[in-house]
Amino acid sequence: MKLTEVYNDLILEVAATRERVMKVIDKKWRVVIYYEGDPIINKGWRIIEPYAFGLSKAGNPVIRAYQQDPSKFGLYKYATATDTVIPAWKMFRLDRISQWREVPGPGMVDPQTLPADDKRRFFNPNGDKSMLKVFKIAKFDKYDYKQNQDQQTQNQQSQKPGEKKKWFQFWKK
Repeated sequence: MKLTEVYNDLILEVAATRERVMKVIDKKWRVVIYYEGDPIINKGWRIIEPYAFGLSKAGNPVIRAYQQDPSKFGLYKYATATDTVIPAWKMFRLDRISQWREVPGPGMVDPQTLPADDKRRFFNPNGDKSMLKVFKIAKFDKYDYKQNQDQQTQNQQSQKPGEKKKWFQFWKK
């Protein structure tokens, strides 16, 4: 492996770029980020499902995402990273994301197919009022939903009893 390949792999794991955000939205993957926060918002790890990418009213590149509760996935040590209610819809400034780890595989599903009490049902596929401009927004159709369900079924069938879900493997890096 060349030094430039090692460098590129390292940079790609750390940097959240516009291209990577848009790719994740298209592929409907979850992402694990380290959010630097600010004087009000705690810094720490977050598990997010990015649904939209655009410019905030202040002109900052932002991601509208659904932040998952890490304890739902057995990641209890990361469950205190945020001081607000989770799971919930959140806005993340791109310049405050210092680490970005994509989680390929089944992730986001069409919010309209979820139970009535799931907060993701509030996703607006037509835009985001908190953004001046939307560069990318998740698109869902019946094919996407069926493909995601088929992938989840296939992953469950290939998983051995007692084996952790494959998308947890990124924590071992």
